Amino acid sequence: MKLALSAPRSKARIGLTPLIDVVFILLLFFMLTSTFVERTAVDVSTPSTAPSAADPTDILRIRLDGAGLQVNGAPVPVEALAEVLAEQPRETDGVIIEVVPGVPLDDTVAVMDIARAADLGPLSLIRGRAGE
Repeated sequence: MKLALSAPRSKARIGLTPLIDVVFILLLFFMLTSTFVERTAVDVSTPSTAPSAADPTDILRIRLDGAGLQVNGAPVPVEALAEVLAEQPRETDGVIIEVVPGVPLDDTVAVMDIARAADLGPLSLIRGRAGE
């Protein structure tokens, strides 16, 4: 009796293409989910329940609405806000930024940054009413 010889077995090869695909997918995932921008917090003082002892004339009011920007009731172009705030007396008790609904957040943060750079005291952010 003669036994049938089987054909020589070829070694199983592991394909590198699927492995490379997985590595690239992982690389893409980590690149898209990682953050490269440092986030900063915006410090805003909240109103207290006790009445303020400060004279209202010592507080600088900035109103931001759809029509533009006002500092203590006087219209001011946004480009000149830093100069106007630099001219304010340093004994100011703080700055109140009144924002009317509908004003873009980018504009509000830009005004807050300019007011913070002027260093006129604590910042307060309040919601204004349209049409006032």
